Amino acid sequence: MVRTEMLPWQAPQHEQLAAQMRADQVPHALLFAGPRHVGKDRFAEDFCKLLLCESPAGGVHCGLCKACGLTEAGSHGDFRRLQPEASSRVIKIDQVRAAVEFAYKTAAFGGRKVLLISPAEALNVNAANALLKCLEEPPPGTHIILVSHQPQALPATIRSRCQIIRFPCPPEDASLRWLAGMIEGSGAEDALAAAEGRPLLALSLHREEQVDRVAQLGIALDALLSGNLSAAVAAQAMDGEDLTENLARLSLCLRNRIRQQMCSGAVTGDVRALFRTLDELQGYQRAEARGSNPNAPLVVDTLLSGVAPRRAS
Repeated sequence: MVRTEMLPWQAPQHEQLAAQMRADQVPHALLFAGPRHVGKDRFAEDFCKLLLCESPAGGVHCGLCKACGLTEAGSHGDFRRLQPEASSRVIKIDQVRAAVEFAYKTAAFGGRKVLLISPAEALNVNAANALLKCLEEPPPGTHIILVSHQPQALPATIRSRCQIIRFPCPPEDASLRWLAGMIEGSGAEDALAAAEGRPLLALSLHREEQVDRVAQLGIALDALLSGNLSAAVAAQAMDGEDLTENLARLSLCLRNRIRQQMCSGAVTGDVRALFRTLDELQGYQRAEARGSNPNAPLVVDTLLSGVAPRRAS
């Protein structure tokens, strides 16, 4: 949505919403859903600016009007952002109640009001229930934008009241073309591989000089699933990494291994163990999204031990 910085792979989502803007048919509730690090938050912020802009043109905000300046500064009277407070991992009911009160007030500038919630899966149960009434009986002129990395963690009642806009990982060639303008030399392919196809993460890993480190984690997990590495050694390789990313990385490895096994036509005990561990892993992901703070080393040890076919000799 930014006039000069729209991520190229987001053109379909941009065109869809721009057409709805032209027809004055933007839904009152939108859910931007997809994996982390593909640009959902960036897109959502720009779309909020577009909704509030005084002089939009060509489906983008002008970036020059008073409304754009206030929204950029976080001080627009008709814009609210909900996110976990600094000391918490969840969005609490008191935050939602204040946001709902804002939604039902008259717009300060006489136009739209916009509420951005990210990540939406951080809404605890009571907060989600408090938001539900606002989704069921939306106040006129108010748009609620939810951004979710784990839409399956949201209550079905929330999802069903939103128009869902999908943000998948972009095609590899599109990501590499974009990264080529950001990364000097030939590091784009290695960075994108380490980031499992997520271009914004690839750029971050490259800038933080973490590409080799993350690549080694993937190699360790593959070796574990192949029976060539013990769970204890694999756990050491993952030590010190963010639990959220470790769970996502292990989930991808498990899914890939399950797919390979299923394609072979044989459902073995190893495959059943992979499915059981994947279910357990998803439970940890849901708990973490709800604000749980599990013991990261213990979680990693438990999951890795569950999928190790045998200990390395």
